[in-house]
Amino acid sequence: MKYLFIITALVGAFLVSAQQPKAAAAKSAPLPAGVYKGLADSCTAVDITFFTSTASMSLDNRNVRFLAAFVSQYPTAKNPKLPQDGIIMWTRNGSEYITGKMYFSGDSTGYLTFDKNNREYINALTAQGAAFLQSHGKKK
Repeated sequence: MKYLFIITALVGAFLVSAQQPKAAAAKSAPLPAGVYKGLADSCTAVDITFFTSTASMSLDNRNVRFLAAFVSQYPTAKNPKLPQDGIIMWTRNGSEYITGKMYFSGDSTGYLTFDKNNREYINALTAQGAAFLQSHGKKK
């Protein structure tokens, strides 16, 4: 009888724990390789709007490749406490390719978040990219 009670308690504990949602650490993923490659290879223009100032930028042709080099192919952790500093929209022949929300977490650190097919992707900015963008988006 004692063993039956122990087995029943163990099975019950297992069933209860199996029904509890697991709090898995949210792991950020970078843009898929094909989409990331398209930032430099197939986009024809980029529009940048800063929320921290009245500044904005529009780039085209080879300057698109210049800006795309500032986006790292690697993910980074998202900081939910950071305010959004702006947006960057890549376009291909006048149509939106993808838009990233821009966040800066230091003088030369930051990241972009992208929503594609109901999934969030996070790509770090290179140190040069974060510094360049921040210098152009500072309050005047």
